[in-house]
Parts: sequence; C-alpha cells; structure tokens
Amino acid sequence: AQLDSAKLQAAASLLAERGVWQTPTLALYNNFATKEYLGDAAMEQLQVLPPEVSSAWSAAMKMSGTENDPGTMAYADWMRETVGYLHQHQVPFMAGTDTPIGFLIPGLSLHRELELLVQSGLSNMEAIQAATVEPAKFLGVEQQTSRILEGYEADLLLLRENPLEGISATKEIEVVIKAGKVVSREEF
Repeated sequence: AQLDSAKLQAAASLLAERGVWQTPTLALYNNFATKEYLGDAAMEQLQVLPPEVSSAWSAAMKMSGTENDPGTMAYADWMRETVGYLHQHQVPFMAGTDTPIGFLIPGLSLHRELELLVQSGLSNMEAIQAATVEPAKFLGVEQQTSRILEGYEADLLLLRENPLEGISATKEIEVVIKAGKVVSREEF
C-alpha cells in the first residue's frame, strides 16, 4: 500500500542489470492466503506423502481454520504484481516452491507455481522455461540438460494436452520418462 515506485524501478533495473535470479515461491504465499491446502486436490495428494508427514500436516491443517486472512491475501496479490513488474523489466526467473513447508505437496505445488507465474504475466512458455531451461542456465549446465536433444540428459513428461494453450495442462501427465526409462503410473 505504501510502495515507492521510484525505488521499485531502481531495484528492478539493478536486478536485471546484474542478472540476479528470482525464485518467488508464489505457491507458498498463495497457499497460505487462500488455504488451497484444504482443497480436494491437496487433500488427495496428502495421502501420497509419508504417513508421519501426512498425519502431522493433517493435524496442523485442521488447526489453521478455514478463513482467509486479508493481509496475507494482499501480500500474495502484491507478490504476483511484483513478479509481473520485474518480469517486464527483464529480471530472470526460476520456478520453485519451498516445498515441503507451508503444506506444499511436492509436484503439485510446482504445477501451481507455473499457473501463478502465468497469472503474474509470464507466458506459458516462459513459465515452463522457468522450471526447465532457466534453472539449467543458472547452474551453468544448459549445454548438458534441460533440452530434448541428442546428447542431452533430460527427464520428460508427456502430457495429454498442450501446456502452451493452457498451463494447467502440465498436471495432465500421461507418461514420465526418468533417466531414459518410462516410469509406470503406479510409481508416480
């Protein structure tokens, strides 16, 4: 509410100029703000976690209540707006979620992060790249991994729908290929 736009512009320029990568963990803030962790998808996925984690999280979730906190929601909204602003100013991004904190289910939370990156202003392709090519660039291994090319190491998801047409399609996984081997549906 008291954002100094001149300071934000200066910060964005400095981050872009110096190539300071950002991993905003939008799913974490959104999860707390909207209590998505109480939704059906999260509850279903909770069952695939180790029993001790599932049990502890279930108890903590029940104690958290169901009402959204306006202050937390305002912060989550501000985060998405700020990501969009920084993105417009060429600040580099990677997708990440800080799972397993904040009741973020591994896997599911990354799909949610991609959706939130798109809501923030990244294109579907840019969001996918934030989870694939961009981390490889950050780590200096882009000539070895993150691309589907001969000689590259890459895990692969085959999806039922095109994520370039709708980023939520990343959740519609048909086949997983890990280290060159097809992983059965029961394994994932």
